[in-house]
Amino acid sequence: MKSLERINLLYKHLKKHTANLEELLIYLKTQKYIISKRQLQRDISKLNYFLKTGEQLVKDRDVTNSLLLRIYTIKQDTALEKPIDLSTFDTGFSNVKDQEDNSIREDFTTLILNATPIKITDIQNDVTSENYNFETRPLYFLPLQFINHRFNIYIGGYNIKQKTYQIFELSQLKRYHKIKNKKTYEIHRLQSEFKNELAKRFGITKNINEEVYEIKLAFSLVTGAYIRKRHWHHSQLFSRKEDRLEMSLTCGINRELLSWLHSWIYNVKVLEPPVLVDYFKKSIKEVETLNNKKIPLVYKNIFVSKI
Repeated sequence: MKSLERINLLYKHLKKHTANLEELLIYLKTQKYIISKRQLQRDISKLNYFLKTGEQLVKDRDVTNSLLLRIYTIKQDTALEKPIDLSTFDTGFSNVKDQEDNSIREDFTTLILNATPIKITDIQNDVTSENYNFETRPLYFLPLQFINHRFNIYIGGYNIKQKTYQIFELSQLKRYHKIKNKKTYEIHRLQSEFKNELAKRFGITKNINEEVYEIKLAFSLVTGAYIRKRHWHHSQLFSRKEDRLEMSLTCGINRELLSWLHSWIYNVKVLEPPVLVDYFKKSIKEVETLNNKKIPLVYKNIFVSKI
């Protein structure tokens, strides 16, 4: 009887609210039902037996890929024999096509929990400007933190020899193995310092130097309205200036910032600092040169050499 009462509670709750699994577990706890997530999933599978004519249990996913549930009532004159598919279509835009398997994630979880350094012998491609010169020398790395950025998983950590913090996409790390190191690492201190380093970056790409700049941008009002509603960096501030919206950021300069600026095409103007203005102009010039002349198309990073 208790299971039926519990499922009935879920039914009534989902008739009024959209909820994910964690929220449902909390709700049941307030009703004196403490169950596991696995049991909750079994209860949800039986919800269809409680649905009345014209009711449909809709399952969807939010931006974090968490399962969302809600029971909707369909008007009798529009009700169909077959339920309508209301799931959100995922374009998969920019997602890694060959996602790393769970064993790699689990492997790095163990490495982080045990503060175990690794020797990386094969890093493919350049995703975060950490491997722009495609180094073939081994890299001694202490994994510290998983990062979910634009629906892809990255690993942040400490370069033991260079004593710097770096970020790589998990799929880049093709060959690595644990190394024996008698040194004990202060994992909590290193994680704290890593988060401070990450806060200086726009996104996750390596900055051009150690400096933090006061960046000012101007957007057309329409583009600015879109940008203002979204999170880009923890330091973002906005102000209306007559026919434009100005945005200020306090962070370093990197390739991700520059590519983000270019994504707004002719609806953005870089105001400050002068070094970012110069990089922006230089990148435009590089695009014009490439498309107007018969020159080889090769990978380059304009931040490697000085302006």
